[in-house]
Amino acid sequence: MDRRDFVRLTALAGAVAIRGKPLTGQSLVSERMAEVPSARRPFNIPPFELEETTIADLQSAMASGRMTARSITQQYLDRISELDRKGPTLRHVIEINPDALSIADSLDQERKAGRVRGTLHGIPILLKDNVGWDFGMWRHALEHVDVHRCSELVLTNSSLFGPVHPLGPIFRRMTEDPCDFWGMTDNFEYRWHLQSYFLVFRQKALRHPGFAQFWASVLPYSNKRQVIYSYELGLTTFLTECGLEGRAFAPVERIAEVPPRWPWSSRRMHPTTIPSVYLPFTLLENEMPFVKVEVFRDNVAHVPLDSLRRAIRATGYDLTLLEYDPR
Repeated sequence: MDRRDFVRLTALAGAVAIRGKPLTGQSLVSERMAEVPSARRPFNIPPFELEETTIADLQSAMASGRMTARSITQQYLDRISELDRKGPTLRHVIEINPDALSIADSLDQERKAGRVRGTLHGIPILLKDNVGWDFGMWRHALEHVDVHRCSELVLTNSSLFGPVHPLGPIFRRMTEDPCDFWGMTDNFEYRWHLQSYFLVFRQKALRHPGFAQFWASVLPYSNKRQVIYSYELGLTTFLTECGLEGRAFAPVERIAEVPPRWPWSSRRMHPTTIPSVYLPFTLLENEMPFVKVEVFRDNVAHVPLDSLRRAIRATGYDLTLLEYDPR
């Protein structure tokens, strides 16, 4: 069993309110393989009915009565037992909520009463530590994607509210720009780069050797600032040095009045060089589909948040979705 099989197998396990520790790569595989008497001995792992099942599939099955939240949760609990406690004995899941099945029962009762909370109603969830922030997560995901088969690849993270405007018109507008990769906004802090919360890569970038080289170099840094210095800034710089062209949907020099005679070394001190933080109203007016969570959580620019909520509500976005961890 190779490392890819281990990663695939651990991705199958899930249960309501489970907390897991991350799979950290070859070192973990080496440790686990060392615990097996013979690395060549195959594990007798039965097939899993839900292996390729989507959330939409599970919701359809529960809506039709073919499955229940309890039956789905039980299948995942059984799968954890097969992989984590027996067979490969991964010991990857730290804790299972002892009330998982009773919670599933209560969600089934709510469904019978006509109340469905949302798209995740009754769906088992496995929680994974956030190792390496967004770039660490993306590297992990890209190890299992053949990017050469993609016409475009979108990478985004959880630092956003939205979309408050449709994404379709933005993608159509950006098809008119002959760039190789693009983001929603750019940033002049430290040096010009695309902000990494939403990035789109086209075929030329995906097939360039530099794309794979960059992601192979990503390390699971725990310090957010180090991730920004090394990877958010580094990605745009590296791909540009590879001869690839990047663009922003809402470039700061178009939406902000940055003094044209300011030297580049001074522009990073201008507050509008971080438009996603300082200019949420202007971005919304320019059809920007997202608002950064940190605008509400930290509000370093002292944005009038009540007015911002009204502006978001005017787009038709559900304000009850503006939830965030205040820490």
